[in-house]
Amino acid sequence: MELAKSVRAKFLCIEKGETGYQTGSKQSKVILQPVTGGSDENKQFWQWTPTGKIELSMINHAAANQFEVGKEYYVDFTNPDDYKLVEATVETLKPMVSEQDLLIILAKNNKQLVEAIEKEKAAKGNKCPDFEQAIRNVGVESGEALMLVKLIQYLNGEKKLDELA
Repeated sequence: MELAKSVRAKFLCIEKGETGYQTGSKQSKVILQPVTGGSDENKQFWQWTPTGKIELSMINHAAANQFEVGKEYYVDFTNPDDYKLVEATVETLKPMVSEQDLLIILAKNNKQLVEAIEKEKAAKGNKCPDFEQAIRNVGVESGEALMLVKLIQYLNGEKKLDELA
């Protein structure tokens, strides 16, 4: 899949406030200008965008609250004609998570569980341990732990998605 073409700029928030009631709701105002210095990266952006201004008026105050005066923000401009929508399927949404990542989540600083998994791995000659058995060996029966075991089995191709419940 080809990614959309875009132009990236870097802007500094120079002003934030309220504009009043233009649509029946109080509006927030944010003004940004291109960065001019302060770092080598900013000097490069300034070379290509030496002047300009972005002024936003919004009624989504949660969005406006994400801006802080004095902070820098990347702004990406993408032509919507170049943007391709992709239909999501189970396979395209399958997480790019390794077994090791899931083990870290599963262990959650649980030394007993880490030791049990290592023992199970050693018992199998350093092959993939039986995570479910290791969890049961230390008495962990939480739904979260068992669900992670099922996710590992799914990622390993041992179970299908409809078998995870």
